[in-house]
Amino acid sequence: MEPFDALAALPWIEEAHIVAGAATLLVKVRTSSTEDLQAVLRRLHEVPGVTGTRTVVVLETFFERPLAPRGDSPRG
Repeated sequence: MEPFDALAALPWIEEAHIVAGAATLLVKVRTSSTEDLQAVLRRLHEVPGVTGTRTVVVLETFFERPLAPRGDSPRG
């Protein structure tokens, strides 16, 4: 199984992005407890090619915006 397929198979992962910078991949997971988060992190470490993780926990969300329709540009 390819690493990306293995990540896509984990239902807790809502998004996965290849990024520039120190990290190679950014994944967004949503869990209901820190215990569940720890379990997801353990599963991530089982994915071939995953050598480490860095976790940021969101304490509160002010808003989430859906994707803008194609053609909406801040340039007008």
